[in-house]
Amino acid sequence: MKFSKQALLGTTVLLGGSVLLYATMHQVLNAPAKPEANSQQVIAKPTTDKQSAISNEPLTADIATEKNLLAQKQKEREQRVAAQEQQAQQYMTEQQRIEAEALARSRAENQLYANKNATNTNSVVASSVTAITQPVVKPRPVDTVAAPPQTQAAVPNTVQNTAQSQSAAQTRSATQTKEQAATPKPAVTAPAVAQPQPVAKATPNNPGTYQVKAGEGLIGLSRRYNVPVDVLASVNNLNTTSNLRVGQTITIPTAAQVNRITQQTQAREQQRQNEMARKKQEAQLKEQKRQQEIAQKKLEAQQQAQKKQAFQAAQDNLRQARQTVKETDAKGTFGVQVALATDEKKANEITQKLQAAGYKVKTTQTSKGVRIVVGPEKGKVAALALKDKLNNDSRVDVNSGWVLYW
Repeated sequence: MKFSKQALLGTTVLLGGSVLLYATMHQVLNAPAKPEANSQQVIAKPTTDKQSAISNEPLTADIATEKNLLAQKQKEREQRVAAQEQQAQQYMTEQQRIEAEALARSRAENQLYANKNATNTNSVVASSVTAITQPVVKPRPVDTVAAPPQTQAAVPNTVQNTAQSQSAAQTRSATQTKEQAATPKPAVTAPAVAQPQPVAKATPNNPGTYQVKAGEGLIGLSRRYNVPVDVLASVNNLNTTSNLRVGQTITIPTAAQVNRITQQTQAREQQRQNEMARKKQEAQLKEQKRQQEIAQKKLEAQQQAQKKQAFQAAQDNLRQARQTVKETDAKGTFGVQVALATDEKKANEITQKLQAAGYKVKTTQTSKGVRIVVGPEKGKVAALALKDKLNNDSRVDVNSGWVLYW
């Protein structure tokens, strides 16, 4: 929160007055009693033996005199206290006055700042007004009744004409009353008046072109002719911060031009915002796709690592199984059937892939196709370990190998 100089000055004066008042009251309350001027004091003086021999009697005082002195001292003390209280009251009054002045200045500054903001807001609102329409005054609806046509010839006699007119008026009134009672009276509407369309008008004092004088700028001209600063700068191919030269010719746009330029600016701004939103969405989609690719690669790397680890474990198991078979001198030969090809061509492709990976392969013709067997291995334990190795070897792509007797 920002504080003005007056508010800071008022706060300082308030603190100083409070400290001064506290010091004054503390001095009044803790002031020591002064020695009485008129009281009799017995001062011991060195006396000689001769004087002490002359008189040893004590001094005496009048009681009434002593009472008068005490009353006078009490009165003087009360006067001093009253004077100090009056001085303290003056200090407090002065402090309140200073605080009131500081508060009034602060309020005045705040009001000035608020008025300045309101003036700027009003100027912006006034500049955004592009069309002025004159109020349309609608005519007030009036019920008109057509006079009945005169069917009888005029009679020269005034009395006869008056009687006839009175009787005709009464008959007409009775007829109208019956018609009103029988049928509802239709609402009378005023004739429709075409509403004028709002037409952008130029500022009344718009000169079209204007020559800049000393001390004038774009902001001042925009306020004078009620034209936004950006529109005035755009019409004259200037920036809003450009300085004007004395004698420079400035084009003052009309209200229609202001409307057109404002609409174009709004359209460009809307297009720019749409483009930014599209680019932002594309960036988000691209980032999302990149994150998905990274996650996919990470998952594939994990799967490869797991498969490699499983292959290594299967290879270790095969080595250990072969060592176990060798030590126990197991009997029997086994192999791992990895595929049953439909023809010799397919069988050759699988055989070449297995041989490239370092496996021994044997093919046999059966009634169902060409059998492809990897081996042989001595002992079923070693054959099972070989099957696990083939199932975990990514080079040969074997998933359904099974052990059979060779």
